[in-house]
Amino acid sequence: MKAFVKDPLLTVFDHDQPIATQLLFGETVVILEEQDTHYIISNDYDGYKAACEKGGLELNRQPDFTHRVSMQKLFIYKEPRVTTEPYLWLPFGSNLIIDEARTEKYFVHAPDLGWVYRGGVQSLNEPSPDYIETAKQFLNCPYLYGGRSSHGIDCSALVQLSLMAATIKCPRNSSDQSKALGKAIAFNHKTLEGLKRGDFIFFKGHVGMMVDATHMIHANATAMRVSIDPLDAFTRKGNLEITTIRRLDEGL
Repeated sequence: MKAFVKDPLLTVFDHDQPIATQLLFGETVVILEEQDTHYIISNDYDGYKAACEKGGLELNRQPDFTHRVSMQKLFIYKEPRVTTEPYLWLPFGSNLIIDEARTEKYFVHAPDLGWVYRGGVQSLNEPSPDYIETAKQFLNCPYLYGGRSSHGIDCSALVQLSLMAATIKCPRNSSDQSKALGKAIAFNHKTLEGLKRGDFIFFKGHVGMMVDATHMIHANATAMRVSIDPLDAFTRKGNLEITTIRRLDEGL
Protein backbone atom coordinates (compact mmCIF):
# COMPACT_ATOMS: atom_id res chain seq x y z
CA MET A 1 0.00 0.00 0.00
CA LYS A 2 1.24 3.49 -0.89
CA ALA A 3 1.02 6.54 1.39
CA PHE A 4 2.53 9.98 1.78
CA VAL A 5 3.74 11.87 4.83
CA LYS A 6 1.24 14.47 6.05
CA ASP A 7 3.16 15.61 9.15
CA PRO A 8 5.82 18.30 8.66
CA LEU A 9 8.38 15.90 10.10
CA LEU A 10 7.67 12.27 10.94
CA THR A 11 10.02 10.29 13.15
CA VAL A 12 10.97 6.82 11.95
CA PHE A 13 12.17 4.38 14.61
CA ASP A 14 13.28 0.82 15.19
CA HIS A 15 14.06 -1.34 18.20
CA ASP A 16 17.57 0.11 18.52
CA GLN A 17 16.99 3.79 17.75
CA PRO A 18 14.14 6.06 18.90
CA ILE A 19 15.08 8.35 15.98
CA ALA A 20 16.39 6.16 13.19
CA THR A 21 15.60 8.86 10.64
CA GLN A 22 12.84 11.32 9.81
CA LEU A 23 10.44 11.61 6.89
CA LEU A 24 9.58 14.96 5.33
CA PHE A 25 6.15 16.26 4.41
CA GLY A 26 5.15 14.90 1.00
CA GLU A 27 7.62 12.04 0.89
CA THR A 28 6.00 8.84 -0.32
CA VAL A 29 6.36 5.44 1.29
CA VAL A 30 5.31 1.85 0.82
CA ILE A 31 3.58 0.28 3.82
CA LEU A 32 5.13 -3.12 4.31
CA GLU A 33 3.30 -4.19 7.45
CA GLU A 34 0.59 -2.87 9.77
CA GLN A 35 0.94 -3.27 13.53
CA ASP A 36 -1.16 -1.99 16.45
CA THR A 37 -0.04 1.64 16.59
CA HIS A 38 2.41 1.94 13.72
CA TYR A 39 3.38 0.85 10.23
CA ILE A 40 6.56 -0.73 8.98
CA ILE A 41 7.40 1.37 5.93
CA SER A 42 9.95 1.77 3.18
CA ASN A 43 10.79 5.31 2.02
CA ASP A 44 10.40 5.52 -1.76
CA TYR A 45 13.31 7.92 -2.11
CA ASP A 46 16.05 5.96 -0.38
CA GLY A 47 14.52 2.59 0.51
CA TYR A 48 15.01 3.11 4.26
CA LYS A 49 12.91 0.61 6.21
CA ALA A 50 11.70 1.16 9.78
CA ALA A 51 8.53 2.00 11.74
CA CYS A 52 6.44 5.16 12.06
CA GLU A 53 3.25 6.19 13.82
CA LYS A 54 0.10 5.63 11.79
CA GLY A 55 -1.21 9.16 12.27
CA GLY A 56 1.60 10.72 10.27
CA LEU A 57 0.62 9.12 6.96
CA GLU A 58 -2.22 9.64 4.51
CA LEU A 59 -3.13 6.42 2.73
CA ASN A 60 -4.16 5.66 -0.84
CA ARG A 61 -3.38 9.10 -2.20
CA GLN A 62 -0.47 10.09 -4.44
CA PRO A 63 -0.47 13.86 -5.02
CA ASP A 64 1.20 15.15 -8.16
CA PHE A 65 3.82 17.27 -6.42
CA THR A 66 5.35 20.11 -8.41
CA HIS A 67 7.81 21.79 -6.02
CA ARG A 68 10.15 21.20 -3.12
CA VAL A 69 10.89 23.44 -0.13
CA SER A 70 14.27 25.09 -0.71
CA MET A 71 14.79 26.97 2.56
CA GLN A 72 15.38 25.71 6.10
CA LYS A 73 11.77 26.19 7.15
CA LEU A 74 8.83 27.32 5.05
CA PHE A 75 5.83 28.86 6.82
CA ILE A 76 2.29 28.30 5.57
CA TYR A 77 -0.15 31.21 5.87
CA LYS A 78 -3.91 31.28 5.47
CA GLU A 79 -3.62 34.67 3.81
CA PRO A 80 -0.83 36.11 1.63
CA ARG A 81 0.44 38.56 4.26
CA VAL A 82 3.53 38.33 6.45
CA THR A 83 1.67 40.10 9.26
CA THR A 84 -0.63 37.12 9.73
CA GLU A 85 0.38 34.19 11.92
CA PRO A 86 1.50 31.06 10.06
CA TYR A 87 -0.35 27.94 11.09
CA LEU A 88 2.07 25.35 9.71
CA TRP A 89 5.69 24.94 8.67
CA LEU A 90 7.45 22.56 6.32
CA PRO A 91 11.13 21.57 6.46
CA PHE A 92 13.67 21.78 3.64
CA GLY A 93 13.11 19.06 1.06
CA SER A 94 9.37 18.70 1.62
CA ASN A 95 7.26 18.08 -1.47
CA LEU A 96 4.20 20.19 -2.20
CA ILE A 97 1.93 21.36 -4.99
CA ILE A 98 2.20 24.98 -6.11
CA ASP A 99 -0.40 26.75 -8.26
CA GLU A 100 1.83 29.26 -10.06
CA ALA A 101 -1.24 30.97 -11.54
CA ARG A 102 -2.20 32.21 -8.07
CA THR A 103 0.31 34.75 -6.80
CA GLU A 104 0.13 37.73 -4.48
CA LYS A 105 3.27 39.89 -4.34
CA TYR A 106 5.85 37.62 -2.65
CA PHE A 107 3.43 34.75 -2.11
CA VAL A 108 2.28 31.82 -4.18
CA HIS A 109 -0.61 29.47 -3.43
CA ALA A 110 -0.21 25.85 -2.37
CA PRO A 111 -3.58 24.07 -2.79
CA ASP A 112 -4.83 22.25 0.32
CA LEU A 113 -2.25 24.15 2.41
CA GLY A 114 -2.32 27.92 1.95
CA TRP A 115 0.07 30.68 0.94
CA VAL A 116 3.86 30.36 0.96
CA TYR A 117 6.82 32.61 0.22
CA ARG A 118 7.57 32.04 -3.47
CA GLY A 119 11.35 32.31 -2.93
CA GLY A 120 11.19 29.36 -0.55
CA VAL A 121 10.10 26.76 -3.08
CA GLN A 122 11.93 25.18 -6.00
CA SER A 123 10.39 23.50 -9.04
CA LEU A 124 11.12 19.80 -9.17
CA ASN A 125 12.24 20.43 -12.75
CA GLU A 126 14.81 23.06 -11.72
CA PRO A 127 17.45 21.49 -9.44
CA SER A 128 20.07 23.36 -7.42
CA PRO A 129 23.27 21.72 -8.69
CA ASP A 130 25.69 23.32 -6.21
CA TYR A 131 25.14 20.99 -3.26
CA ILE A 132 27.86 22.68 -1.21
CA GLU A 133 25.96 25.98 -1.30
CA THR A 134 22.83 24.07 -0.33
CA ALA A 135 24.65 22.49 2.62
CA LYS A 136 25.76 25.93 3.80
CA GLN A 137 22.12 26.81 4.43
CA PHE A 138 22.34 24.45 7.42
CA LEU A 139 25.40 26.07 9.04
CA ASN A 140 25.01 26.17 12.85
CA CYS A 141 21.87 24.00 12.80
CA PRO A 142 22.01 21.65 15.79
CA TYR A 143 23.33 18.13 15.46
CA LEU A 144 20.78 15.38 16.09
CA TYR A 145 21.47 11.71 15.47
CA GLY A 146 18.80 10.57 13.02
CA GLY A 147 17.71 14.16 12.40
CA ARG A 148 16.85 15.30 8.91
CA SER A 149 15.88 18.96 9.22
CA SER A 150 17.14 22.32 10.48
CA HIS A 151 15.64 21.44 13.88
CA GLY A 152 18.36 18.80 14.12
CA ILE A 153 20.40 17.03 11.46
CA ASP A 154 23.11 14.38 11.27
CA CYS A 155 26.06 14.04 8.94
CA SER A 156 24.56 11.73 6.35
CA ALA A 157 21.25 13.64 6.25
CA LEU A 158 23.15 16.84 5.44
CA VAL A 159 24.73 15.06 2.48
CA GLN A 160 21.46 13.46 1.38
CA LEU A 161 19.35 16.63 1.53
CA SER A 162 22.01 18.68 -0.28
CA LEU A 163 22.17 16.12 -3.07
CA MET A 164 18.39 15.76 -3.16
CA ALA A 165 18.12 19.45 -4.11
CA ALA A 166 20.52 18.69 -6.97
CA THR A 167 18.35 15.71 -7.99
CA ILE A 168 21.24 13.33 -7.27
CA LYS A 169 20.08 10.06 -5.71
CA CYS A 170 21.67 9.40 -2.34
CA PRO A 171 21.23 6.70 0.34
CA ARG A 172 20.36 7.67 3.90
CA ASN A 173 23.33 6.23 5.85
CA SER A 174 26.97 7.19 5.47
CA SER A 175 28.07 3.56 5.12
CA ASP A 176 25.86 3.20 2.04
CA GLN A 177 26.83 6.62 0.73
CA SER A 178 30.50 5.62 0.84
CA LYS A 179 29.76 2.94 -1.76
CA ALA A 180 27.10 4.64 -3.88
CA LEU A 181 28.28 8.21 -4.45
CA GLY A 182 30.50 8.79 -7.46
CA LYS A 183 33.78 6.90 -7.47
CA ALA A 184 36.60 6.43 -4.98
CA ILE A 185 39.69 8.53 -5.59
CA ALA A 186 43.26 7.87 -4.50
CA PHE A 187 44.64 10.19 -1.83
CA ASN A 188 47.71 10.66 0.32
CA HIS A 189 46.84 9.97 3.97
CA LYS A 190 49.67 12.21 5.16
CA THR A 191 49.36 15.29 2.97
CA LEU A 192 45.68 15.05 1.91
CA GLU A 193 46.63 16.94 -1.23
CA GLY A 194 44.53 17.08 -4.38
CA LEU A 195 41.13 17.35 -2.73
CA LYS A 196 38.46 19.39 -4.50
CA ARG A 197 35.34 21.29 -3.60
CA GLY A 198 32.47 18.80 -3.55
CA ASP A 199 34.52 15.74 -2.56
CA PHE A 200 32.90 13.46 0.03
CA ILE A 201 35.17 12.51 2.94
CA PHE A 202 34.22 9.35 4.79
CA PHE A 203 35.37 8.27 8.23
CA LYS A 204 34.07 5.34 10.23
CA GLY A 205 30.49 6.39 10.93
CA HIS A 206 30.91 9.93 9.65
CA VAL A 207 30.90 11.94 6.42
CA GLY A 208 31.72 15.49 5.39
CA MET A 209 31.86 17.46 2.15
CA MET A 210 34.80 19.58 1.06
CA VAL A 211 34.01 23.28 0.63
CA ASP A 212 37.53 23.87 -0.72
CA ALA A 213 40.85 21.99 -0.81
CA THR A 214 41.32 21.99 2.98
CA HIS A 215 37.97 22.54 4.75
CA MET A 216 34.86 20.41 5.03
CA ILE A 217 31.28 21.09 6.03
CA HIS A 218 29.65 18.47 8.23
CA ALA A 219 27.04 17.92 10.92
CA ASN A 220 29.07 16.68 13.85
CA ALA A 221 28.80 15.74 17.52
CA THR A 222 32.07 17.54 18.32
CA ALA A 223 30.57 20.98 17.82
CA MET A 224 26.98 19.63 18.15
CA ARG A 225 26.07 21.59 15.04
CA VAL A 226 26.78 21.93 11.35
CA SER A 227 30.20 23.54 11.00
CA ILE A 228 33.01 24.15 8.54
CA ASP A 229 36.33 22.89 9.86
CA PRO A 230 39.86 22.22 8.61
CA LEU A 231 39.99 18.61 7.51
CA ASP A 232 43.24 18.03 9.38
CA ALA A 233 41.45 18.90 12.64
CA PHE A 234 39.67 15.57 12.24
CA THR A 235 42.61 13.58 10.92
CA ARG A 236 46.07 14.42 12.23
CA LYS A 237 44.77 16.39 15.20
CA GLY A 238 41.62 14.39 15.86
CA ASN A 239 43.14 10.98 15.17
CA LEU A 240 40.27 10.01 12.89
CA GLU A 241 41.13 7.90 9.89
CA ILE A 242 39.65 8.61 6.49
CA THR A 243 38.22 5.39 5.09
CA THR A 244 37.46 6.62 1.56
CA ILE A 245 37.04 9.76 -0.53
CA ARG A 246 34.40 9.83 -3.24
CA ARG A 247 34.01 12.24 -6.13
CA LEU A 248 31.05 12.66 -8.44
CA ASP A 249 31.84 12.24 -12.12
CA GLU A 250 30.34 15.62 -13.01
CA GLY A 251 32.11 17.39 -10.12
CA LEU A 252 31.23 20.94 -9.08
